[in-house]
Amino acid sequence: MTALGYYLDKPARKIREAVPRFVARDTRMLPQGRYVSICFDDFPKSAVLQAKPELDKRGWKATWYAAGGMMASDHPVHGRMFDPEDLKLLRRDGHDIGCHTYSHMDCVPASDEAVLRDMERNRAFFRKHRLPRARSFAFPYGRLDVSSKRLLMKRMPALRGVRPGIQTGAADRGLLKATGIEDHNGGTRLALNQLSALNADRSWLILFTHDIATSPSAWGCTLEDFTTLLNAIERSGAEVVPVAGMLSRMERRAPN
Repeated sequence: MTALGYYLDKPARKIREAVPRFVARDTRMLPQGRYVSICFDDFPKSAVLQAKPELDKRGWKATWYAAGGMMASDHPVHGRMFDPEDLKLLRRDGHDIGCHTYSHMDCVPASDEAVLRDMERNRAFFRKHRLPRARSFAFPYGRLDVSSKRLLMKRMPALRGVRPGIQTGAADRGLLKATGIEDHNGGTRLALNQLSALNADRSWLILFTHDIATSPSAWGCTLEDFTTLLNAIERSGAEVVPVAGMLSRMERRAPN
């Protein structure tokens, strides 16, 4: 089955359940406070057009995971994807742009050599568009195995998955938890529940979605739901920081 076939045929819940717990970790202490990071995977142009203005109103920056090979394409699920002007706008406004491979590669069946070639193509893409080097990586489809995790832990400051949850006390930079804002999975319901539980001295909630539309894909959400979530974050008093910003704030400590 192709990566796209896997993506279309498997509910996100099933993908999450397929991700095992790994022994290899890179655990770092979180700074004092409550934090939220907002992410857009792939990322569709609708997210730039619809979500970015809502973030701008609040002075918030997000993390946008770019797969260079998807630029200016028409995706069968998410519609029109980002273009060069979107990258320029995000860079100008100080947003964080992360790596999502170049071809949106499923890292599980791919060889180490193929993953590294694809990653290098995306680094070249970042250089061409004058983007800062990505500080975090999100696995396409949320798919990873022991081999791909170990390979990429050596090459990226942080890896992000799709297993929902809150980083509390410390965060495993080898596989950050992230909660999907997904229309087929209750929209913002899980995110709102986790936001209300964000009450530890050191806690970090990462949220991600894809398209933002009136009739979103199963992996996206409506602008109304997205705005409701932003309002809840604002009321919570949590600080909104992109993933790269959180990595910079983490205290250095020996891995557990």
